[in-house]
Amino acid sequence: ILPVVFRSFMDLIDRKVEPGIPSGYPDLDRLTGGLRRQEMFVLAARPSIGKTAMALNIVRNIIMKAVPDKPRYKVAFFSLEMSAEQVTQRLLCTEAGVPVSSVMSRKIQNSDFSKLMRAADALAKADLTIDETGGLSVFELRAKARKLKETNGLDLIVIDYLTLMRAEVKASDGRQVEVAAISGGLKKIAKDLNVPVLVLAQLNRDVEKGQGGKNARPKLSHLRESGAIEQDADVVCFLHRERDESKESENSANQDGVKAELIVEKNRNGATGITELRFFPQLMEFRSVDHKYERSDASV
Repeated sequence: ILPVVFRSFMDLIDRKVEPGIPSGYPDLDRLTGGLRRQEMFVLAARPSIGKTAMALNIVRNIIMKAVPDKPRYKVAFFSLEMSAEQVTQRLLCTEAGVPVSSVMSRKIQNSDFSKLMRAADALAKADLTIDETGGLSVFELRAKARKLKETNGLDLIVIDYLTLMRAEVKASDGRQVEVAAISGGLKKIAKDLNVPVLVLAQLNRDVEKGQGGKNARPKLSHLRESGAIEQDADVVCFLHRERDESKESENSANQDGVKAELIVEKNRNGATGITELRFFPQLMEFRSVDHKYERSDASV
């Protein structure tokens, strides 16, 4: 262990400790240090709160930010729930600042076409791989990710979402055993490939039985189907907001945003806390309260 201790000590002295990939949310990065190599970062929420939107916002922040004299980050997004076309449409609309509903219903305003064209041009320069294979197993995901890393390089793996994956265990072992195998397998992938893994997870219905009903703040015990997720994860974040469809459809909600929180409930190598966000329903976009994401020059 002496060489490892000495090398770690010298890295600290020389300030060579590698920072994590910035998520684009400064308050979150101050708590977690960004998305760090070999760590499993779990983002959990109840259905329809916006965890896929949040994950895509983080992906967009990462792949669209060009740093001079530095290659862009390479991200692999494994979508077990949505098609590649749906994922791309969401990214495109958020980047362009065009309501997702307008594109889905084919009711695009003339003024939106130029925004979408500029956003498409900007996204075309990003290094993002979308895999839409349904029912993916841990073994298959590992093989795909390893191939991407060897052929093109890989900086981040995003999985939407954990409980839609399969593990190579007997059906008689039960779902909790399978989820534990999936969780442990994803943590192993993060370590073996030396990349951060951002994985989305569901919360069980017990969160709605707490004080506050359906708007109660979640806890680690609310992670669905297995305590192994809590054990394996280096960082566990809960996306929380008081969901009210009637208010979200109002113009004020889309102009000023809806209050949301990102709760860092577990952080193995840092602090826990709550970061405030604003959610813009039409754009499916979460923004920091004190920080506005700067769009690329190609979009408005």
